[in-house]
Amino acid sequence: MVQMWRLRKVAKMSSVCIQLVVVAVTLLLSDVTCQNVHNINISDEVHSGRQRRQAQPLTQKQISEIVDRHNVLRSREGAADMKLMVWSTELESMAVSWTARCTMDHPSKKVHTEYKGIGQNIYTKGLRSGVPSAKRYIDVLWYKDEKPSGGHYTQVVWANSGQVGCGVHRCPGGFFVACNYSPGGNLMYKGKRLKPYIKGSWCSKCANGAGWCKNKLCNSNCTSAGVNCECAAICYNCAKLDLKTCQCKCANGWQGVDCTVRCKNLDPRCYMHTKSICSHPTYGPGMRQRCPDLCGLCKEDPNAEEGACAPVRGPAADSSAQTMFIKSHQSTMIFVVIMAFTINSYDAL
Repeated sequence: MVQMWRLRKVAKMSSVCIQLVVVAVTLLLSDVTCQNVHNINISDEVHSGRQRRQAQPLTQKQISEIVDRHNVLRSREGAADMKLMVWSTELESMAVSWTARCTMDHPSKKVHTEYKGIGQNIYTKGLRSGVPSAKRYIDVLWYKDEKPSGGHYTQVVWANSGQVGCGVHRCPGGFFVACNYSPGGNLMYKGKRLKPYIKGSWCSKCANGAGWCKNKLCNSNCTSAGVNCECAAICYNCAKLDLKTCQCKCANGWQGVDCTVRCKNLDPRCYMHTKSICSHPTYGPGMRQRCPDLCGLCKEDPNAEEGACAPVRGPAADSSAQTMFIKSHQSTMIFVVIMAFTINSYDAL
């Protein structure tokens, strides 16, 4: 009866105390107390667990530094299609959760499916002295140390990656830094990593088709000319430039953002179908790529002569570019590679 009374009494104590009581009863001890339980030495393992939970929330100044460092480095690459990098709170939240694990490695996308389509750079070395500056791990270790082909470098300058979000945690081995990117970079084709960007005049091949530019980077948030929205489009092969939209209107025989891609149906079966198939939810994407003339994206003209007219440049265009950086046949090759990533295949028809 005495033992039962004591168990009821200690049931209201902390979980640590309860564990001590259970051990004591097991050993048939006649008396158990839980006095000064908060003074019990906690093991190194518990200390490590507490340390793993020590988040290092980024300040607005640190966030701005991370974004600025990315954009400064990206603007130096001489890319025609490099996106302006902006901060993503969603990617930040993912990075914070990941660094809290202190695994010091990248997540497996098979296990952590939320990381599909997301790229990531991490930094784990030499972090015992304090939170590292963004310039140290972005400029020195990811960009300069791995240039020109390292995976960290290519992710920093991957043209289509337009969002970044980072997290920092103090772990047992020091600070753990992770930056997530969307869309992720370092895509592979036939076992080889694709080029991170298209070399050429800044903002002349922006993915959304408009040449709005901020500090030599494609600014997709622009809808008209203004602060941080300068038109840097360059239109070739007798195309016209619409300054209101900063988009090229290609002449017959040409297509593409800057009108350097030949307008040509790439499959002899194109005209076996009606134009309505171009808007088909399954086959439409493949049809528009293989049969641009059929789909009304451009008009074929076998007599169209390359370079027949001088390029037309937007007010903020690269004035140092005297010739086309990418000839039509090179653009066509890029166009073909892009087609290889089309999810829906025209061959399924």
